[in-house]
Amino acid sequence: MKMEIITDKGIYYYEEVKLFLGRKILDLEISRKNLHDFKKVMDMHEINYGLWFGTLLGAIREGGFISYDEDIDIYMHEEDRKKILNALFDFEKYGFKVARYRPKEGLLSLIRDNDYIDTYFYKKILNKRKMGNNTLDAKYLEYTENLDFLGEQLPVPVNSKEVLRVLYGEDWNIPNKDGKPINTSIDRLIKDFLIDKLPFFYNIFNSVLSRK
Repeated sequence: MKMEIITDKGIYYYEEVKLFLGRKILDLEISRKNLHDFKKVMDMHEINYGLWFGTLLGAIREGGFISYDEDIDIYMHEEDRKKILNALFDFEKYGFKVARYRPKEGLLSLIRDNDYIDTYFYKKILNKRKMGNNTLDAKYLEYTENLDFLGEQLPVPVNSKEVLRVLYGEDWNIPNKDGKPINTSIDRLIKDFLIDKLPFFYNIFNSVLSRK
């Protein structure tokens, strides 16, 4: 089924790809190339972003991707969402396709060669930034610095180790294959599963959450 995204450059059409926890481990070389080409398009459009979640964890703790990770994680500011949507046609020139777009959830996934990049949009609310059920002090997502990541200078949050402590706890630097961000609620994990596997029940689940 064809889906569409309205952009200032026209309507972008795509077909959803089923992405879910446990789908596959990322290919390290393909993901390296994907991330480097992702950076080219983002720089072309002057879009601010930073490495996030497991990708940031791997970059700081291991100097590369975590071998058992499943995707690349990127954060952006909600106010820059239109910029990346307008860049979708240029991403397509590099072989990327939209795999899923959840505007209300603040998630855009781009896929190439069967490995994908999750981009999370954080909205600023007073001194916080919020994406779905994930809320952080805005200071952690406001400023970046460049870090050498597999031969490319890529943006990461300033004070990344402090950010990782907030995301993963004091033992963030100890490898844990089952580790998840400690302030990402179980609601979001359930939502991701239902959206991809059981969309009918997701609608019921979402209506219940909206009444909380």
